[in-house]
Amino acid sequence: MEGTSIAESDVMEYLQKHYQEADLGWVSGCHWVSDNVLLSDIDWEDRPGGIDEDKVSDKVKKLEKSQPHPVILVAPDPESKMRVADGYHRCAALSQSGQSSVSAWIGVPKHDNVGWMADVEQMQFTAKNHDPGE
Repeated sequence: MEGTSIAESDVMEYLQKHYQEADLGWVSGCHWVSDNVLLSDIDWEDRPGGIDEDKVSDKVKKLEKSQPHPVILVAPDPESKMRVADGYHRCAALSQSGQSSVSAWIGVPKHDNVGWMADVEQMQFTAKNHDPGE
């Protein structure tokens, strides 16, 4: 995976603002890089629980004023699209505003782990005060 290496602690610091620490163990199982990613390379349209169109509209308006926080992606394997851990609504807002790419922090698993993606999905379902993209 190309991109600029970023510290795991930066990823943790951001995610701890929005998720329970107990749900973030998967973060340490990744190498982290920062890069721009084409929206077409991300599986972002199939969000568990659906996408809130009002939230997307609010984020589109915010895009006019400032750049959003990078989305948090995971790249389970090089053969499949990247998955969104945090940032579904930001991806949808960027798409609606005509953007073709997104700034992202990408987690690449250090080891094969069948349960790894399930840990990411568990984090998404137990979100606390979740309003990323500020």
